[in-house]
Amino acid sequence: MVVVATHGSNRAESITLENLANVFARDPRSAARNWNDLDPAARSELITPAVCSPAGSMVLEIFQGLSLQGQPFRSDVRLRIEPYLAADLLASRAGSVVLISRPPSGRGKVLQVADGRPGKSTTAYGPDENNVHNGDYPLQVPLILYVRQDRLPQLTPALRWLVSDEAASMLEKQGLTPAPKAARTRFVQRLDTR
Repeated sequence: MVVVATHGSNRAESITLENLANVFARDPRSAARNWNDLDPAARSELITPAVCSPAGSMVLEIFQGLSLQGQPFRSDVRLRIEPYLAADLLASRAGSVVLISRPPSGRGKVLQVADGRPGKSTTAYGPDENNVHNGDYPLQVPLILYVRQDRLPQLTPALRWLVSDEAASMLEKQGLTPAPKAARTRFVQRLDTR
């Protein structure tokens, strides 16, 4: 999952995938260098785009694939910055927009993201576990595990562990978003009734 964060004073509450492409892509449809390029009512503040994609995360790859549709980043985007620098940008630069793997802790605010592509929702969603699980939050790639029915009895203990609170905690520490507790509970109940 990719979280879009900005400075806490920024009046923006949401952003579209197209606007993100206009900010980050080398050859966008309509270049956005200033916040009022995205929203005429916004204050005139230069956009400082950055990507924090630490080892083990796929922030850069997910964003480039989904929002930029494989296009390269514009030359002034700060790529693969360290988490401490992302936190500093969110705290000190009013025009910052930083792509990170999880919501910022205390510094900056999260923007909701609207997909808006043809056939997709124009409603902006935040990156919470329910929106990610339901597929409403557009900057995420789901991990789907398929199990053969004839192997289910042997794999049930491993599947129980995969949906446990312990596994969910481990996934969160890696910057991943586990299924919501209610969905994991329903899955275990379905395992018990087979």
